[in-house]
Amino acid sequence: MEKRKVAPHALAAGIVFALMAVIWLIIGVSEPSIFSLIYLLSAVGYVMTAITIFKANRARPNLLVIGFIIQAAATVLVLILGIIVFYPEIILSKLFMLVAWIGAIIISVVCLTERQLQYRSAVKKVWFVPAVCYAIGVIIWTLARNSSVIFFVFDLLLNVSGLLLAMLWIVNPDAFAQKTTGTSHLGQPASTASASEAAATAESTAYYNLGMHVVLLLLTFGVWYLIWIYRMTGYLNRVEDEQPRNSTNQLLLCIFVPFYTVYWVYQSAQRIDKLAAAKGVASDLSMLCLILAIFVGVVPPILMQDKINAIVTADSAPDQPADGAQTCPAGRASAQQQAAASSKTDADTAEALKTYKELLDSGVLTQEEFDTKKKQLLGL
Repeated sequence: MEKRKVAPHALAAGIVFALMAVIWLIIGVSEPSIFSLIYLLSAVGYVMTAITIFKANRARPNLLVIGFIIQAAATVLVLILGIIVFYPEIILSKLFMLVAWIGAIIISVVCLTERQLQYRSAVKKVWFVPAVCYAIGVIIWTLARNSSVIFFVFDLLLNVSGLLLAMLWIVNPDAFAQKTTGTSHLGQPASTASASEAAATAESTAYYNLGMHVVLLLLTFGVWYLIWIYRMTGYLNRVEDEQPRNSTNQLLLCIFVPFYTVYWVYQSAQRIDKLAAAKGVASDLSMLCLILAIFVGVVPPILMQDKINAIVTADSAPDQPADGAQTCPAGRASAQQQAAASSKTDADTAEALKTYKELLDSGVLTQEEFDTKKKQLLGL
């Protein structure tokens, strides 16, 4: 029986939206004004979005779409107020934010329902556009209204990272949906599942599109980097002669211990070098990544992911059999068994013919009886 659970990426998006709901709820209650209703409305939208993502229910996206529609409605209300009082910066800012929420609605409907299937492949290529539009809107609002740095950081960091992770979960379900299997498809316990199947699952988790990896590193303000650290820690535990590391412990150390990330990068790069050597892939990342982690921290995860992709690709390539070697041992064994059986049958036939010939010579069988037995044995 298979059980679907929320992947760390989707979980992070749900947490971000839940946190935004709490923030807008507090602001809406503590500051009674014409904007209070808009804040509370936006909080409801965030709650609906977070619930859908926490449940990881892609089959019923209605609540998710409604949540995005509510966000778009709240943005429209602010846009109308901006038009009434004629604040060009509010109008321009909210137009970008409105495009972001409308884009999220379109992507959700196309990718999670059976409607407009012809546009699905095109929509998946622009999954990051809503987050980019929202970021532009926040920057315009902050520069024009001289908003506080705290508001800017919270709105930009939380909303943009939440939209990025949510859209990626929507367009790429395999990246976010992890499955734990209680029994195999043959009815065997998970503990006795084949090693090749487990290895294939681990490889698919480690491989990640490099372009998307770079975009997430740059636009999620460190959120994706932490998720990637969690994933890579678990994957690199396969390296022989290395002490296994707990993914959760390593993640917490990277978050709360200053400069521990530099140590993690160096240690992980060493493991990647060992794993690459075992797979026949050239790699010498450890010292380079150590230096870059100190001065340009965003570069090492790019280099390391690129090398991991090369390792996974090399590991998944089929082994070429040697010249003249049988590619199917089972087929070879079957042929040998058939040859042995055929040889045994021929020996039995010859022995029977010899016996019948002796009976003919001794007069027990007539020539006619002998010829009949001979035809039966030879299948004539």
